[in-house]
Amino acid sequence: MYAAIYRLLKQFSLHSLKARVVLALILSSLCATLLIVSLFSAVQFYKVSDQIKADIQKNIELISDSLSEALWSFKEETVQYMASGLSQTQYIAAAEVISETGEHYLYGMKIGQPEFTKALIHQNEKVGTIYIWLDQQAINRYVKDSVIYVILVYVVSAILVAFISIRLIGFMLSRHLSNIVNHMRSFKLDDSLKSEIELDRAPYIDDELNQIVTSFNRLRHDTRDYLSAKQQYEKHLTYQANHDDLTGIANRRYGLQLLEEKIKQVGFSGRFALMFVDLDGFKDINDTHHHLVGDEILRIVSARIQQLVKPHDGFLARIGGDEFMVVVDLESAELSVFAESILKKIKEPYGVASDKLILSCSIGIAMYPEDADTATNLIANADTAMFQAKNAGKSQFKTFSAEMFEDLMIKSRLKTALKTALENNEVQVYFQPIFAIEDGSIVGFEALCRWFHPEYGAVRPDIFIALAEETGDVVEIDRFVLTETVKKLHKLQGQNTRLFGTVNFCPLDFEQPDLVDYLDNVLTRYPLTENRLEIEVTERSMINESGNTNINLLLEELEKLGVKIAIDDFGTGYSALSYVKSYREFISKIKVDRLFVRDIEQDSADVALVSSIISMAKGLDMTVVAEGIETVQQQDLLANLGCQYGQGYLISKPLPIDEFCQLVASQKVQDNVSFI
Repeated sequence: MYAAIYRLLKQFSLHSLKARVVLALILSSLCATLLIVSLFSAVQFYKVSDQIKADIQKNIELISDSLSEALWSFKEETVQYMASGLSQTQYIAAAEVISETGEHYLYGMKIGQPEFTKALIHQNEKVGTIYIWLDQQAINRYVKDSVIYVILVYVVSAILVAFISIRLIGFMLSRHLSNIVNHMRSFKLDDSLKSEIELDRAPYIDDELNQIVTSFNRLRHDTRDYLSAKQQYEKHLTYQANHDDLTGIANRRYGLQLLEEKIKQVGFSGRFALMFVDLDGFKDINDTHHHLVGDEILRIVSARIQQLVKPHDGFLARIGGDEFMVVVDLESAELSVFAESILKKIKEPYGVASDKLILSCSIGIAMYPEDADTATNLIANADTAMFQAKNAGKSQFKTFSAEMFEDLMIKSRLKTALKTALENNEVQVYFQPIFAIEDGSIVGFEALCRWFHPEYGAVRPDIFIALAEETGDVVEIDRFVLTETVKKLHKLQGQNTRLFGTVNFCPLDFEQPDLVDYLDNVLTRYPLTENRLEIEVTERSMINESGNTNINLLLEELEKLGVKIAIDDFGTGYSALSYVKSYREFISKIKVDRLFVRDIEQDSADVALVSSIISMAKGLDMTVVAEGIETVQQQDLLANLGCQYGQGYLISKPLPIDEFCQLVASQKVQDNVSFI
């Protein structure tokens, strides 16, 4: 009902608080007046009726004795006069006197039953009866007039009260509420919030309005403080969401956003370069010096690159662990100079944790819009160019070309095909002879694998081995080569041919928890009477111990199986002499990398280095195998230096197993070879 009334008031624009309060006061006054008038009318009616009846009764009492005497004395004129005068009294409609002798004296008009009846007694004798009828209409008129007067008084009073109330409400309430409403309407979250509500009245007044104003002003202050804190927090969150916690530069998400904005800004008419920077050997530093050192290097690297980028009004973002993206408005010669400056800056020594570390980077460059017109493709192409720089020897930059993309697609297909290469018998084991430097007789071999793809033909080992390490398939391939090698050694010893065989293992092989069990099973199926199986590892494999692998314990288990270790490519990786010393009881051979053998005839430094390695190996009771021997002069020089074994195209390139066995059969194999 209230809702219906409110909607009705709203149609007449009377829905404001002031209008509703005034209407409520008026209606309340009218209702009170109506109630009071109703009660007054009822009371007045009965009061007037009783008063009239009392007056008439009194008049009757006053004339009853005289009227009784006149009837007893038969004074007819006196009776008539008194009855007539009584009938003319106000509010009496008729009066009738009836004597005992039967005379009737009626004055006025009788309506209904008489209101008063009184016996007339004289000297204890009834002489007659008097009857009185009241004029009810006159009585009602009197009551009505009285009620109307009262109503007029109350209505005028109600109007006066309502008018005074309106003025008081307007002065004490409405104007202040309007002031509060105007302030609230002008309230905005982004304004200065400096103005406060002030009521135009004495300051000592403390009522509900003052509490509302105080609460609202406090709300404004709290809102201002909240918005200020919220803005600061949002800025902090935005910064955290857009920047790398470690380096403070843009992170991958924000970098992509900036790149998208850059593309929209320049359109197809503009040009800029995107450079993908990847640190060379950062993982090795992390593994050897722990992550805190790596984190500090990343901070230094980002600061160095940022210093170079800033003058060119570009931006820098960290895309991954040790990968950075640089966007600059440079091209051609200026871009090359800028890329060279980054390479040079990254190569500067890093003083971290009392150590001086050396680092380099590889850079891939893609140009917008020639190489790609979308952010995703631009980054992908720059990443492809960066991998080409790494494959080309690292510490250099390459610019993307369509040929690179083709190479990338081929490698992607090779990764997929590598999964089924063993099942499809595409991988074959080749043996390259290891010979005695003194007389060239074959004493052993290095087992190598070759992949013959049905579409791409013979895949270069450095390519598919790297791919296999990325996919994890290298473990399965290495175990296949190991099994074929043990099988062949087992067969050769049955033919009284005493050869040793080496198999290449990568760090991932050593991380396999079932490595020892696998080797034990293979050697159980194909037992070897002497320690003829050796595993070739690089220096890096000895340094980068897996957190889940105890290298020393693993080497002890391998020795129990009769398996020795050969250090491959010695001198080209880390100078981990301490590791060679620590694990010398498990190491049987050191293989000198072909890098030191290639120019040994002309370079005295190579002679000195190889001589040092041979002397060190002899001191540690190890034999030395020189790789990459291609000339008799190299063989003679190495023999003079005391090198025991050699490997290279001088004797033979890597051969299929059957061809290797034919080569061995054609030579006289030494019978007295020492195995360490």
